[in-house]
Formats: sequence, C-alpha cells, structure tokens
Amino acid sequence: MKKQTKQSFIFQIALFLSLHTLFLSCKNDEPTTTLPSVEARCAYDFYQSMGVCTHIGYSTTTYGNFDQITYPLLKELGIKHIRDGYGGMLSKTEQDQRYKILGAEGIKILFCTGTANPASLMTSIKNLLPYLSGVEGSNEVDFTNGKDPVQWVPISVSRQQIFYDSIKNNLATKDLPVVNFSLAELGNAAKLVGDQTNKIDYGNLHIYAAAKHPANHWGGGLTEDQALSYIRLVSGTKPIIMTECGYHNYVSYPSTHAGVPEEISAIYIPHLFFEYFNKGISRSYIYELLDQNPDIDGDKELHFGMIRCDGTPKPVFYALKNLISLISDDKITTPMPLNFELKTGTELGGKYLRYTLLQKSNGRWWIAAYRTNELFDTNLLINKTVQPEKMTLNLASKAKEINIYIPNKSIDKQITFSNQNSIDFNLGSELVLIEISM
Repeated sequence: MKKQTKQSFIFQIALFLSLHTLFLSCKNDEPTTTLPSVEARCAYDFYQSMGVCTHIGYSTTTYGNFDQITYPLLKELGIKHIRDGYGGMLSKTEQDQRYKILGAEGIKILFCTGTANPASLMTSIKNLLPYLSGVEGSNEVDFTNGKDPVQWVPISVSRQQIFYDSIKNNLATKDLPVVNFSLAELGNAAKLVGDQTNKIDYGNLHIYAAAKHPANHWGGGLTEDQALSYIRLVSGTKPIIMTECGYHNYVSYPSTHAGVPEEISAIYIPHLFFEYFNKGISRSYIYELLDQNPDIDGDKELHFGMIRCDGTPKPVFYALKNLISLISDDKITTPMPLNFELKTGTELGGKYLRYTLLQKSNGRWWIAAYRTNELFDTNLLINKTVQPEKMTLNLASKAKEINIYIPNKSIDKQITFSNQNSIDFNLGSELVLIEISM
C-alpha cells in the first residue's frame, strides 16, 4: 500500500512538471509587450461638435425653398447645430418661425448678430432662447468699413462689450454662451484686436484650408500652431468655436482660395471634423448647407454648399449623413481607455496617419482613421492618386466583434471580424471607422 502511494505521488509530480512546462511554452507564445492605453473621448461630444452654416432668411436663393429643400434635407443630414442670423428678404417673424420648426427637430442655432445694435436684438434672442446654442458677435469685422482698422477695431470691440454685457446682465439670457466676433484675416488678431477674454465665453475662428487637407493648412498660409497662437492672443484660454470652415467646388477659380472637386471635398470634410475636434475646437460649422444660386459670373461664393442649388445633394452630403448615422450618440458618458495600437506597413504611411478614439454610451469603441495626404493638384487641376496602405490594429485582448465601415461608401459593414485581437485592413484616402465590441 505504501509502495503504490509512493508511485502515485511520483507520477503526480511528473504530471505537474509536464503541464507546468507546457503552460510556460504556451504563455511565451503571447506578446510580451504591453499595448499603449489610449484615452477615449465621448462620441456624444464629437457628434455635438458638428455644425453647418445656413442662410434661412435668404428667401431669393435656394434657401427660400424651405419646405422642399432646406428643411427636409437638413433633417435628413442629421446634424444638430446650425449657424445663422437675420438677413435677406425674409422678415424676422417668418425667419423665427422657421428657426422654431428646426428647433422642434432638436436643431440648435448659433445666432450671429451681425452689425445690429445689440440692445435691439434682445427681444428676438429671448423669443428664440429655447432653440439657441449661443450668440455670436459680428461677422468678419476686418472686412467692414473699408478694411480700415482705425474704424473697425474700436467699433467691433465696443459692440462686443455692449453685446456681452447685455446678455450677461439679463436674468433670462445670462447663461447663454457668447462667442466673439470673427475675423477674415487671422493675422489681424495678433496685430490689432488684443485681449477679448472679458467679453466672451468662446473664441471664434474662420479657417478655410483652400483646397488643402485640413491638417496641412489653417488659412492665410498659416500652420496649425500659428493659427492657434494668434487666436489665443484674443481669446486666452477660453474654448474655441470654428464658426466657418470648409471648401468650395469652383475648381478653376483664379485665386489663392482654390477650390476642389465635389468628390474631394466629400473626403476632406469628414476628416476636417475629426482634425479640428482633435485640436480642441469645441464645434466646427461647415460653410455652408446650400449653393445659393446658379453661377453665371464665376463666383466661388456660389459653390460652398453641400447641396446644389437645384436641391440635389453633393457626395459630401451623403458622406456626412452616413458618418452621423454611424457615430451619433444621444447620451453623455465618461469614456474608458482602450489598449491598442494602429500600425502602418511603411514609415511614410505612419507620417500621414491620424486617428480618433471615441466611445459610445453602449460601451462600444470607435476608431476613426484617416490620412492627411493631399488629394488635389491646384496647379494642374487634377486629382492625386493615393494608394491604399495596409494597416494592422492590435488589441490587448480579443474583441467579440470588430466591424469596418467606410462612410463615403455606405453605412453597411465592409468587413466583420469575430474573436480577434489583431486584424489587417486597407486605409485609402477615405475615412475608415472601426467599431470594437469587447
């Protein structure tokens, strides 16, 4: 009996050592490096950072067809923020009624005051208060009064102070955010305007990338660092709203503000929202929703719309509609970090790679990946070819499901992976969304 017990004990020891050796062998096959922990941002915040400029009161333009074009297409797009103000031939009463129709759909208005006496607008602002996201000072003040800073600087600074005090000293409107006046030439912020922080809740930027990728051009020949340093001289540490940005489609326009074909702006503008969001811009308003009228005189201003003047959407409309449909969320949550890495096959590919990590209230993470390659030659007026780059996504643990989407194509899944912690996919010029369910 003792002999059998001893043999059994020896057998158990041998079995244990064999299994332990096998376990160590399997464990050594796993990656030994720890993947970086990447902080996610709230998908709701990104969705709320998207806006579009409109001209609801321009009744002699395409906007005048409110019931058949403006309203249904704005509703279909799914964007929840517009920037507008009184102007055009439509009366204030009629314009307010249209604002309220849009407001009933959850669409908020950043109300641009223009050059009106601030006190004269208080009744209208109170009337529209439930539908407002904020109020904005005068538009591109350095393009008024003959561009003479001796005239426009003191007038604009004084008007902004009166406007801010009018809003903040009124019990009904005191919590309404006030955005600074905008400048057409950002360099004027550094040279002429000075500190505005006691007159604003938000700084104001107008940035047009002029046919360049939004990561590569911040208007007026400025880099990102230059543009943000200039606006900080005016707004200090206050958050920033981009009240105008985007592209026009008058490709042959003879100007430094070059245009891009419709198919290129459909790629750039989804990138633009993520690029500015990544740089801390609170909200970006694309200029604009509609091409206002047919162009017979070669006017670039009639080519900024996401919808043509006959009411037919351009490719960018569908790209944004699909992006919004996929990424929108209606709840504010505290996002959790995700351990992952996104790798390219080449050093050059890594140079052009950008990504944003978002998390929805349902717990799923979304990675928006894009490249900053230039897609249009403004000298030859031809599109540039960008070869797809092989990408590898590595996760710290296996995901239940990983879905790949390309909003420029559709809202349908392009590829689905199950129980994987490493996948390969191709990243071309178009934005790719990666949905991860752990």
